[in-house]
Amino acid sequence: GKWVLLQNCHLAPSFMTTLEGLVEKLNPEELNQDFRLWLTACPSPAFPISILQLGIKMTIEPPKGLKQAMLRAFMSIDESWFDTCTKPKEFHK
Repeated sequence: GKWVLLQNCHLAPSFMTTLEGLVEKLNPEELNQDFRLWLTACPSPAFPISILQLGIKMTIEPPKGLKQAMLRAFMSIDESWFDTCTKPKEFHK
């Protein structure tokens, strides 16, 4: 029932054929019902279409502009993370 996350698959085009073979061999009847395979990638012609057809696709649109990107990144940080800083004086400059 483990989850597997392969990030930035578009950066490994030579592995895509191997990944495609592995995914096609997965038998849902033999897998634990809690098993999940998550893949992240930017659009790429090297990404196998068969994997896209077998899976559920989610998209996240990047925010427009640097200001929105920084705001989104800052808002995703949990408030308690700031309290774990070992150098609060330098951190709060």
